[in-house]
Amino acid sequence: MHQNKIHLIRFYNVLLRAIAMGSRFILVFGLAYFLDPGKLGEYGLIVASLGFSVLIIGGDYFTYSHRELMSSKKERWSFIFQHNTIALLMLYLILLPLQLGYFYYGLLSWSLIGWFFTLLIIEHLALEMNRLLIVMREPLLSSFVLLIRAGVWVWALLPWMWFDPSSRNLDEVFFFWSMGGASAVLFALWIIKKKVRIWMWSGIDWGWIRKGFGVGGLFLISTLSFKALTTVDRYFVEYFMNTELLAVYVVYIGMAMSIYSFVDSAVTSFLYPRAVSAWRTSEFDEFYKVMRELWVTSIMCSVSLAFIVGISAPWILGLVGKEIYLEHLDMLWVLLLAAIVYSIGLVPHYGLYSKGGDKEIMAIHLSSLLVFFGSIGVMAKLWVEGAVAVGLLLSFCWVGGAKLMIYRGIKSVI
Repeated sequence: MHQNKIHLIRFYNVLLRAIAMGSRFILVFGLAYFLDPGKLGEYGLIVASLGFSVLIIGGDYFTYSHRELMSSKKERWSFIFQHNTIALLMLYLILLPLQLGYFYYGLLSWSLIGWFFTLLIIEHLALEMNRLLIVMREPLLSSFVLLIRAGVWVWALLPWMWFDPSSRNLDEVFFFWSMGGASAVLFALWIIKKKVRIWMWSGIDWGWIRKGFGVGGLFLISTLSFKALTTVDRYFVEYFMNTELLAVYVVYIGMAMSIYSFVDSAVTSFLYPRAVSAWRTSEFDEFYKVMRELWVTSIMCSVSLAFIVGISAPWILGLVGKEIYLEHLDMLWVLLLAAIVYSIGLVPHYGLYSKGGDKEIMAIHLSSLLVFFGSIGVMAKLWVEGAVAVGLLLSFCWVGGAKLMIYRGIKSVI
């Protein structure tokens, strides 16, 4: 009965996350239909910039606090939550103003500054809530929060844009997005308050907070280095080509990375907390059992999904009614292959994370930038339209391969 319940919870979790990710998938096609390619390209730039900035303002502090949470008794959770909150407020004060650089240097229009900072704070808080519920072993509730954050508002927005042509603009998109994200944050806070029964104020342990900044700082450098690949890629496409091809790239990368999103939702979010916990408590047989399951399910899911997306792409893109989205499908296949490599590469990543290989992860992610820029420099002379896609593929191959070799070569670095 217990095993059946686990399978049932996992099924509903995957279903909720599939709907949420499918909603974002459909949003890209809806916007491609309702907006002109130039506006869709602008949307792609702000989404990529937000994704990068969400990582910056959090300082990757969760990599420390969540690992502590997974190896602590529930009586200590209140202490960890309080200190994590204090650390995040300090990070906000320092790092939020730095995001003005997008506007100062002309990467984004000043007209978007209000929406940018509104969505930045909401998205970061919602992401923190999602992560927190996962490490609290509440994946189903985390999936429901994700559905509110990424799915429900999409199903309200697209019919609204269909019936009211005057709403076909980015302001409407950002308004619905912010409402969905804010609702997800409030719901998650209510859930966490109910789940953590023992709340008590603890004196501030500055040593604990400083240690978190040290661990989070290492991961922030590595995460930003890696995330830069899927942020500057849009800017490179715009630089080498034009805003119309950028719109095509935004649609294609959205299709490709939905594979990673599904694998992360259906596989990783369930298994990686078990792997971390098993290693930290010296249950090595359980750790390697979980890692084997991660390998098998990640490979099967990513490959099969990429095949389905690739085969159905001409029909799906044909529904948009704009020929430009059908003219560069060879680029889509390269991005699908990159998504497979990226998804599978997360397995050795979480293996290293479990073992405490923080510095090794940072070094690999930093080196991936060299691979990315070097690949683009070469490919821009051979296939300018696909240079960025090939650059991503080769970078993901390097990252996944390097992590695998180091993961298999170390027993523990904690």
